[in-house]
Amino acid sequence: MAVFYALLFQILSFVVLATSQTSFNFINFRDNWRNGEETCPEDGRWVCLYKDAVIDGENGEIILTPNSTIKKATSQGRATYSQPVQLFKTSTNEIANFTTEFSFAIEDLNSSDPSSADGLVFFMSPFPFKALTDSTGGHFGLIPDKHESNESRKFVAVELDTYYNRYWDPSSFHLGIDVNAIESKVYQNLSEILQNSTGKVIIDYNANSSNLSVTLFLASNPPVHISSRVDVKLNLSEKVTVGFIATTYNQIQSHKVRSWSFSSTLELGPPVPDGGKDKKLIVGLVVGLGALAFLVGFLICFFVIKRRKEDGDGDGDGDGDDSVTDVDLDGEFEHGRGPKRFSYNQLVSATHNFHKTKKLGEGGFGSVYKGYLRDLNLNVAIKRISSHSKQGKKEYIAEVKIISELRHKNLVSLIGWCHQASELLLVYELMENGDLHSHLFIHNQSFPWSVRFKIVQGLALALDYLHKGWKQCVIHRDVKCSNVMLDKDFNPKLGDFGLARFSEHGSNLQTTMMAGTMGYMAPESFIGKGNIGKESDVYSFGVVVLEIACGRKCVDHTMDEDKVKLVEWVWEMYGEGRMLEVFDRRLMEEEADVDKKEIMRVMLLGLWCVHPDRLQRPTISQSVAVLNLNASLPNLPPQMPVPSFTPSISVTSDSSYLLSSLATSSETLMHNAR
Repeated sequence: MAVFYALLFQILSFVVLATSQTSFNFINFRDNWRNGEETCPEDGRWVCLYKDAVIDGENGEIILTPNSTIKKATSQGRATYSQPVQLFKTSTNEIANFTTEFSFAIEDLNSSDPSSADGLVFFMSPFPFKALTDSTGGHFGLIPDKHESNESRKFVAVELDTYYNRYWDPSSFHLGIDVNAIESKVYQNLSEILQNSTGKVIIDYNANSSNLSVTLFLASNPPVHISSRVDVKLNLSEKVTVGFIATTYNQIQSHKVRSWSFSSTLELGPPVPDGGKDKKLIVGLVVGLGALAFLVGFLICFFVIKRRKEDGDGDGDGDGDDSVTDVDLDGEFEHGRGPKRFSYNQLVSATHNFHKTKKLGEGGFGSVYKGYLRDLNLNVAIKRISSHSKQGKKEYIAEVKIISELRHKNLVSLIGWCHQASELLLVYELMENGDLHSHLFIHNQSFPWSVRFKIVQGLALALDYLHKGWKQCVIHRDVKCSNVMLDKDFNPKLGDFGLARFSEHGSNLQTTMMAGTMGYMAPESFIGKGNIGKESDVYSFGVVVLEIACGRKCVDHTMDEDKVKLVEWVWEMYGEGRMLEVFDRRLMEEEADVDKKEIMRVMLLGLWCVHPDRLQRPTISQSVAVLNLNASLPNLPPQMPVPSFTPSISVTSDSSYLLSSLATSSETLMHNAR
């Protein structure tokens, strides 16, 4: 059976990688471009250049406008990806989550005239893109120059605008989100910091919340962030063209794109090419993948039916009939135990009717707002869960049932709750510094090692309490950086218990569905029912530990191919004795006296926790002991082992793990780090 599990895991991994995601990463464009005016075939991965766009042969950058040899004052340059991107599928009601990142440079070429124009946009438009070759200046090649034109255009764009067009622009320099019009739906003024600038833009789209988030990073300036709700099904088509346009009008300015990456959760859908050989190849691929999908489906059905016959239907992750009115908590709360019940009107007042200026962020099943409770003289965070989401209702019930019972300094406190007027609302203590993910990966903030170590320790203590410090074991199932909140002193607090479940101490959680976030989920999480235990939380903890020490995401498609998956890359470097090279470089540059030995110890603990064989992982109590220098590290194999899906065993708190007797290569590495 273990062989079957391992085979199924490998097949599932292949199918997910082969069919579920579209991604590309151009570090530069030196060998990855084609002249779109001549030919740019869809069966290749190219950036197609049109109009005045050219390649800088020395640096491999795209110069959109103007061409450095002609310096045209009125110009348009366009660069698009050669293949269409599948944005949604009407037949399956799937919508893509996507992330794109690009670096750019804007340079004024006329030293005698400080004026600049007109700017650079990233855009998405129905495929194939209908070019407007005479659209220049502030129209960005997206709408006709002639105002009398009645032609309707569909597009979503992010603009870096460097010129004030008084008919529609809010200011000379601004970052904006445009939807079917060049008047920005939302914007942020930038003053003159965009003039003669280099920077980076990260754009994220969350399909669940329809939230388009844009973050601009400019040298020596704090990040600039804007976001807006954008319905891609309403405003775009199933397949879109993605790319860049830059324009000028009566001014001279250079707009360059230096690198570009894109990652989506839906597969790319190019048209079937002509030609007998190509058709035969595609038919063969379709038949082959179809057969593979059938085999996977058969194996999964066989396994699930077999397990159901053996174990019954499970206890709570299926499609039950839970409803908010069935939550039998009101009486207990009204007697003064646990969180307080709030009225809907109280929370409407606290958030100024959930005004957009109060919004702190978007989650998978709703939005979070900052609020002020006058009666308690308290600032709070209020999570508004979508009442139309069945999974959102389940998470609401789980959150109230579980977190209201728990008390620990490293857990986010639930202050209150409300289910009224078809609204589901949770009230938490406000965490002044937001979540760890935003600091590390969005704002790109460099924490000193002492703060990072404090966060690792606090998260370990939180999980130790959940796993053994309460009358039942609580398995969180979604430990990740975005669920680690930070208070005003950067003390960590684990939050979001929507996927958490109770289990009896010494037993596993019986579940029929996968739960968690890709990249943080342990290998056993992908395999059927009865495979989720405390070890899965330990794996997720290990991933977070590695992210904190390395300063990068667990899955990053902007990295070189061999570095995309953090766990595999770090283990490979460990096997080669090159662990020092995976440290966050900012730690080495900003802290000359940083404790390299302690960093090495933490990273080796992270690797131990992400051991593919769950029986070889430490308990979270053992992890705490390692962090407190009360236990040693084991001898990890130099090559990452293959997952083993044997039944888990319970490990009691007083079990001897023979930690101190393990003579380790890890200690040798730590010695070299001194």
